[in-house]
Amino acid sequence: MKSTKALMVFSLAACLFSLGVVLWVYFFPERLPPFLIAAANFLGIFCMVLACFKEGSSRFGLRKSTPPLMKALAAVSACFAFFGMFLNLGTVRPDIFRDADGIYYYKGPEPRVEASAEDIWRLERAWNRTGAGMGLMFTAFPAAYFSGVQKEEQE
Repeated sequence: MKSTKALMVFSLAACLFSLGVVLWVYFFPERLPPFLIAAANFLGIFCMVLACFKEGSSRFGLRKSTPPLMKALAAVSACFAFFGMFLNLGTVRPDIFRDADGIYYYKGPEPRVEASAEDIWRLERAWNRTGAGMGLMFTAFPAAYFSGVQKEEQE
């Protein structure tokens, strides 16, 4: 029971960190540290692995005893990540690609045309928002799972 409480507290802290990253990406995209989204996604994957070990299989889900607030958090974060992915990546031009030299170009007939700074900025913001939303989703589900497991263990 102590381990479940510690896992729940850790996953809730990771969820709050991921929520902070999402807010940072949306409100301060110019001052984004390069490691922030990767850290949130790493924490999310780590929390998922911990939940898999706790369950004893790779198939874990929300329990019947999971508090409604935590179920709502998991559902809202999943919807936010899923729809946000399509909305964010749908706002960029689909014909931009990054070549081996690290420069973005437009797809099309030769000669190559370098992508405009505005299109590159929009593409990078969309990728950052998508990555941050996925990190939030990957931390919200384990937090809800551990809260349900802890409630079952208390009963």
